[in-house]
Amino acid sequence: MEPFGADVHGLSVSETTKFRQYLGSTQLLFMLITGFAINRIGLKTAIAFGNTVAAVGFFVLLLSGLWHQSALLYTGLIVIGVGLGCSTVSNIVFMISMHAGRTGLYLGLWGTAQSLANFSGELGMGAIRDFLLYTFASPNLAYGAVFLLEILAFSIATLMLPRFSQEKLQRESKVSLERVLAIAAD
Repeated sequence: MEPFGADVHGLSVSETTKFRQYLGSTQLLFMLITGFAINRIGLKTAIAFGNTVAAVGFFVLLLSGLWHQSALLYTGLIVIGVGLGCSTVSNIVFMISMHAGRTGLYLGLWGTAQSLANFSGELGMGAIRDFLLYTFASPNLAYGAVFLLEILAFSIATLMLPRFSQEKLQRESKVSLERVLAIAAD
């Protein structure tokens, strides 16, 4: 976000370092709110809400660059924080609830997947931004493409959500565990 603020909005380093206040504090607040409300609204609803709000936030960032509106930039950061806070907590709870007796394994896999996703996302988006910036010399185009990819990723994740079933995973895991125990007993 900081390079976007500098390249597109012409903000100084001292101004762009304040982005974390907007994004991070909102994300933390909505992680807490979601944690308390998740049983009332449901896991999949919370995930879909968080993904949708985060995608809208990236769209607002895209518009802030096109229209050169700093107010939209800060609004976009806050909206992204709301979405990420909600989706982070609900995704973690959803993953843990699908544990089928292997919570530790899934927590480890979640941490690994999160780290790999952050690494590949930062590297890939940075490469796309640099390529487009070098090729077209347009920060708006480069960051706009990156934000559109973020919107696409959140949209795909939301559309895939109905395919996941906690009950089905638990049934299949139970059958697999019973098979292993039966083989071990022989």
